[in-house]
Amino acid sequence: PLHLAVVNGAPPEVIEAIIETNPECMNVTTNKKRTAYECAVGVIINAVLNDVPMYKVQNTYNAIEIMQSYDKEFIKKDELALKAGIVNSALESTESYGEMWMTIAEKLPPGDQIEQMLTGKKAVEEPVDDEEEDEEDWQNEKGMTDLHRAVLKRVDPEDIQSLLEESPECMDIVSTADRTPFECAKDLLIRGLLKKTPMSRLTNTFVTLEAMQAYRESQGEEVPEDFDATMALSKADVSHYGCAPRKEFGSRSDNYQYMKTFGEMHLKGRSLLGEMVVADNDSAVQPYEYYPPANLAHVNLRVNVPAGYRRLRRAFLSADSPFVSTAVYHERCKYRKMKAIPWNKCGQSIGKIKLDRKEKWSNFIGAEKTMQYICPGTDEVGPTHVAYERMELVEYNDFCFAVKSVVKTPDLPYGSEYETAFQILFIDKGINNCRLICSSEVVVTGMALDDDWQVRNAMRHRATDYFFAVADAICMHSGDAIDPNKSEDEEFMLDDEESNYSY
Repeated sequence: PLHLAVVNGAPPEVIEAIIETNPECMNVTTNKKRTAYECAVGVIINAVLNDVPMYKVQNTYNAIEIMQSYDKEFIKKDELALKAGIVNSALESTESYGEMWMTIAEKLPPGDQIEQMLTGKKAVEEPVDDEEEDEEDWQNEKGMTDLHRAVLKRVDPEDIQSLLEESPECMDIVSTADRTPFECAKDLLIRGLLKKTPMSRLTNTFVTLEAMQAYRESQGEEVPEDFDATMALSKADVSHYGCAPRKEFGSRSDNYQYMKTFGEMHLKGRSLLGEMVVADNDSAVQPYEYYPPANLAHVNLRVNVPAGYRRLRRAFLSADSPFVSTAVYHERCKYRKMKAIPWNKCGQSIGKIKLDRKEKWSNFIGAEKTMQYICPGTDEVGPTHVAYERMELVEYNDFCFAVKSVVKTPDLPYGSEYETAFQILFIDKGINNCRLICSSEVVVTGMALDDDWQVRNAMRHRATDYFFAVADAICMHSGDAIDPNKSEDEEFMLDDEESNYSY
């Protein structure tokens, strides 16, 4: 169904509903070995090559944008599973062979040297930013007009329209690479689709191409009337573009480099999860007739993490733990100027390994704390903005704990109309392992938009990035805790202007 929906231009809400019903359909291939994503790309590329009006493939374009957010979840999940496996193997080997084994891992050469040793070829560098890569392709191109440069720099469509009105003759001027501005726009869009560039980066190019098509039509050029999306799949010839696929984590050099980094942190005792808890070495037993809290509307991530339950509960919830503020928010999410108001009840007891005599698990549920920080801008979510987070402890016992956060971002477009809810749930799996389940949903707080799929899509990206940061930090910090002979302030002091995380 997903293949048919994207090829035939089903509305974004239909695409979302199909994927939510069965996320694995994203990986299903046709008899020609094409996923739904690849089919959608083929339809648009063929439309571009044959000068089909872009409005005829608008829904297919939107479908690609939606599938990119779901595809990111698959990629991040695979990366985390691999990293967790490396950490578990490293810790198990250390138990069997002692610290000597980890010392050997620490002395491994850098990743690029390992790649060359394993393959006999020099390691391929990570592709540069798409805009920089495209600029390298045309910086030596001569005979370009202002319209050529504006198209290649992906300026706003309004500026393109102004240039068209001021100098319409530029549409027909050819550069030394035998390209008009119209052909430059087509090249940018096709290459971006092949490289899986975030669709938010390609939107200006897509709209620019649409404006140029409208201009050409106004000049009397014929526009293809019939466009069969299904027939278009087999007609797109893009072999001459030669775009290199984006590198994803998982090569042998990645594995060795990750093992080396983890070994260094483990041997130097730099884990922010704190000391390992003896009780976490035991097997876990789910209480009779106990069921964890229900997930929110969309499950972004399910993965096992290589750290004990009580250790994680202390690191994630205790007011004295720097794990979330440093390893997650500052180092991975790149949040700045973080401030927090601590738990409004049981603040000194939340996260402890054992309950005090007069305490009950139920006393902790409902505790809240609030945080404020500046989030960096991203292609998918929007520009740099302030976020306000209210976190509530919704489950707390010796087998499972869960927190639910409501994040407000009034600085973003439509931020006053929508909020995002995140839920992070940990289940004790025993023997220093936990099950991590992360879910999210968009909450309408004002007037809902007719096309609110874009809001949900942006929030899926945001939630996936945040949940990945949490799980990735757990994997890297699963080794030994901070060396007690070394000052914690000396190891993890942050720039006051950058972090400013205070209570």
